[in-house]
Amino acid sequence: MTISAWFIGSITIPAQTFNINVEGAGNDPIVIPAGTYYLRSATAALSLVDVVASAMNTQQTSGSPFAEIFISRDRHVGMSFDGASISVAITWGTATILRDLFGFDANLTAALTQEAPNISPLHFSPGYMATPTTPQGFEGYTVPQQSKTKSADGEEVYTDHYGEEVWNEFAWTHIMPERLMLFGTTAAQGGTFHQFHLQCSMLGGKFLWHEEIDEDDASATAVTWDTAKGPYVLREEFPADWYKRNVPFAEVSSPLELPVHRVAEYS
Repeated sequence: MTISAWFIGSITIPAQTFNINVEGAGNDPIVIPAGTYYLRSATAALSLVDVVASAMNTQQTSGSPFAEIFISRDRHVGMSFDGASISVAITWGTATILRDLFGFDANLTAALTQEAPNISPLHFSPGYMATPTTPQGFEGYTVPQQSKTKSADGEEVYTDHYGEEVWNEFAWTHIMPERLMLFGTTAAQGGTFHQFHLQCSMLGGKFLWHEEIDEDDASATAVTWDTAKGPYVLREEFPADWYKRNVPFAEVSSPLELPVHRVAEYS
């Protein structure tokens, strides 16, 4: 068991179509509309796992809902069908983007439950809680948006105040390399900041910060979510050499710093 921060990213995808086969009764096409989704969000319309489960349930007239898609305590996406009593196969077809975002790498043969072999690239867990600039429970600190000018003699100062922003900085002094870099694994595999950055944060994608999640590499049960903070984006251009060894010539651990800016939610 580990108490860790979780960062859940968002991405814009084209429409995805795949097929499910329930109890060998034939293939049903499932269409996921084009849009911008988080891997998981408390807002169902923005939550990819919920949107996909809802689309699968729409195809089934006997019992609703029959499909549940969730993120397990081991950080992998899992699926259960009618409480693990119905066997379902999935053929991804052209929905390779969706397949990879969920962490799957092949079609799924009929089974009562499914768990992705890879962690989603939209999911980053450093393995520790974050050390933000602000106290626990706060989304960030307030930064005024202002411009100041002076009179010609410098005796008058004029301030134009436009509004306020919320900033924060997350920092870790030691993160294990396997949670940061790919190190030879395929691009489809996630669970690292590297892939999270390539798929989300580098592109200006919004992401959610879950302050305190109880994760367990040995548990395939659904995680218990706290209330997400954010969404955030990276506040400034990220350095290309962000990965830095703490120990010269050894991959033992690395520091990481994320300056963030809280932004409005997707509408």
